[in-house]
Amino acid sequence: MLKVVLDTNVVISAALSPTGNCAKIINMVTFNEETQLFYSADILSEYEEVLSRGHLSIAVMADKFTQKYLASIKATGKPFWLTDAGFKHLRLYVGPAGNKTFFVSYRGEDGKRNSHKLGSADVLTVAAVQDKAHDFLARLAKGEEVDKKAKEKLQLGEFIEKHYGPWVVVNRKSGKDTMAILRSSFRHLFEQPIEELKTLELVKWQTKRQEEGSKAATINRLMTALKAAINWGVDHELIGSNPLARLKPLQERDSDKKTRSYPGRKNASYGRSGRTRSTFESWTRQS
Repeated sequence: MLKVVLDTNVVISAALSPTGNCAKIINMVTFNEETQLFYSADILSEYEEVLSRGHLSIAVMADKFTQKYLASIKATGKPFWLTDAGFKHLRLYVGPAGNKTFFVSYRGEDGKRNSHKLGSADVLTVAAVQDKAHDFLARLAKGEEVDKKAKEKLQLGEFIEKHYGPWVVVNRKSGKDTMAILRSSFRHLFEQPIEELKTLELVKWQTKRQEEGSKAATINRLMTALKAAINWGVDHELIGSNPLARLKPLQERDSDKKTRSYPGRKNASYGRSGRTRSTFESWTRQS
């Protein structure tokens, strides 16, 4: 009887190349009655740790992707990949914190396996991402240059109307007000690619609004709505980074601060919202 201990490199190579020599070694050890595989808890732990490394792109064959199945996937603290049992080209990357991103797997002209990012599972449904994957593979089969890194730049208007808008209206009570702010205050930027937005351009916009009589607090509120929208796009992997992240709010020296008297209580200060400080403090304690 031949006693065998498989080195981790052999296991990794077999996983990356199922038809290679290392895979043949594993098959020989597994199905040959004259060999016996030996392992320990430490060896198995090393296998698990190395196989879970995201850069290896080793995927586990999962169930058929459905919305219910995706919702059941939990974070493990380590990145891992899953492959759709019903569509082997469709893969799901699950990050350490549980963020889920769809990819389509294909082989390039050099024969090497590549992955093309399709988008976040928080934004795309299974049906939508399968359509995108099939479209990508169809264009690849036609000989189109689909794996080039250059891609069409996402314009601010398209992002707000097609991606952020539907989400914020459904998930935020003030969603409709937020959309009204974005459309009325920043429509002049809608045809501009988000990644080409410049801080100086928005600083000039702030100055113009001040010259028109808008208070700093109002301008800051409008700008917060725009920056929050772009941050949402970054979180959902539609945008690489927020080009306005370094834009600072205006100092609100011109904001009104008044005093209102209430029977039986001390005077309370309030700003533009009209809510009393005592009310705000009670909200804070309750939360």
